Amino acid sequence: LWERVVELNPRDEDAKSHLSRVRFAARAYGDHDASDPAARADALFAAGDAQAAFDVLLELLAATTDAEERDALRLRLLDLFRVAGSSPEVSKARTRLAMLLM
Repeated sequence: LWERVVELNPRDEDAKSHLSRVRFAARAYGDHDASDPAARADALFAAGDAQAAFDVLLELLAATTDAEERDALRLRLLDLFRVAGSSPEVSKARTRLAMLLM
């Protein structure tokens, strides 16, 4: 339902935040492949280590050239940024993400 709300009103930051929380919860607390580094990042984030989670995803993004994978990692990071809220760790990771996407 949150996807539909965002689709109808793309500027609704509250809806985007709720959607990010739902997607994160589904990834972090659902069945996932323990060998998947992106799933490991979600587990780190769920355990309270946001910086390590950001670092894992940013390293994955730096290492790949596949456009689809880069976009999926970018979206995953944006979800975590929204869930984490405003913090120095988020600001630092956002800066690094911007540099990697250039």
